[in-house]
Amino acid sequence: TNGHLINIVNVKTTFFRNVPADLYIFESKRISKSLVENIVSNNIFRQVTHIPLTQWTHRINPKFKILCRGMNAFTITRGLLDFRKNFINTLNSVRYSDVYINNLGSHNLVLLLTYLQSYNPSLRIHIIEEGAGEYYKGDMKYYMLYSYIRLYDIFLSILLNIKINRTELIQNIECAYFYIPELFISNSVRTKVPIPHLTQKGGVPYNLLVSEIKDIDCSEYINRSYYYFVSGNGEQNNYENIDNFMSTLLSVVPKNQLLLKDHPKFSATNNHVFSKYVSEVYVDQRNYLFESIYASLLNLDDKVLITDGSAVVVHPKYMFNREPFIIFTFNLGRQIGVTNVANFLYEDVKSRYSDKTKIYAPTSLEDLKKVIVDIEHIRKSDS
Repeated sequence: TNGHLINIVNVKTTFFRNVPADLYIFESKRISKSLVENIVSNNIFRQVTHIPLTQWTHRINPKFKILCRGMNAFTITRGLLDFRKNFINTLNSVRYSDVYINNLGSHNLVLLLTYLQSYNPSLRIHIIEEGAGEYYKGDMKYYMLYSYIRLYDIFLSILLNIKINRTELIQNIECAYFYIPELFISNSVRTKVPIPHLTQKGGVPYNLLVSEIKDIDCSEYINRSYYYFVSGNGEQNNYENIDNFMSTLLSVVPKNQLLLKDHPKFSATNNHVFSKYVSEVYVDQRNYLFESIYASLLNLDDKVLITDGSAVVVHPKYMFNREPFIIFTFNLGRQIGVTNVANFLYEDVKSRYSDKTKIYAPTSLEDLKKVIVDIEHIRKSDS
C-alpha cells in the first residue's frame, strides 16, 4: 500500500541510508504511481522492480462464499504461476541478507520469501508497519488461525514443487519496525524498533509527502472540518444501514463541512460505498498517499476524523504527533468484524493524547449528535 511504501522509505533513510537495497512492489491499483515515480527519482533504492500478479477478488457474497473462495484460489494461483515464470531467473541471480515486508498474510509474499530463502538460507526477515491496524494482529500466528491458509500452503507446495512453510517464516522474523513498537505483541519477533515521526522537514520521507501533494487538489480538506473514513476491514454489504447514519450525521454537520473518504480497497475496485452521496457532499475517491494530506494541513488539530474502524484516524498521532478530534462509531452496530480492532485503537490512542477529551466512541445515533454538538462548542471556544 502507499502507507507501507512511505514507511519503507522512512526506515531505509533512517537506519540504512548508505546500505544498497532493492525495492519489489506487487502491482496494485491501490499504489500511487506518482509516489513510486518520486521514490525512483530520489534514488533511494538500487532498483525498483514491479511484480505483476493477479489480485485477489475483494468481495465475497455470503450466498456464494464457497464459489468465491474457489475463484480467489484460481486467480491467485494463475498469478503465482506467472510470477514463477517471469521472475525466478531474476531472483536466482540475487543474494540478499535481509528482506523487509509488511506481514505474512499475502500468499504472493509468502511465495516470494520462500524462493528468496531457498537461494539465501541465512535470509533474515523483518517487518515494517503497513498501518496501525497491524498492531491488533499481534503475533504473526494470527494468519495461521485460518484453516484455508494452511491448506492453501500445502496446495501451493504441491503445485509449484517447493516447500512452503509459513510457520517457519514466522519463526525467522528478526525485527519489527513500528511507530508504536510496544503495541506489536509477538513471541516470534526478536527486536522491535520505533520508526521516527514523519515531521522532519527536509528529510526524504517528508519531501515525498510534499511531492505527492503537489499534484493533488486538497482544497476540500482545507475548507471542510469533518472527514468520514470507510474502514477496509469489512465488506460493502455491511453498510446497508448507512442511510440512517448519514441522515443523523448530516442533521448536525453542514454538507459543506463534511467530506467522505473511500478506503483504497473500495476505490481501487470502483465499487464505492458512498457513491450515492456524491451529489450531496464531497466524496474523495482518488488514489494517493493520504498521509500527505495530514502533512499539508496546518490546522489538523482542529479537524474531526470519523470512522467505524479505519486505522487512518490514529495516524496523525502515531506518525505526526498531532491531535485532531476522533469519533469512533464502532458501537453503532453498522459494521461487523471491526469492533475489536477499532476498540483496541480507541483505547490506545486515547491513552496517548494529551487532551483525552478529543476522543469519542458514541453508543447511539443520538449520542453521536450530542458528541458533535460538544465538539463544535470546543472548536468555537478555541478559535
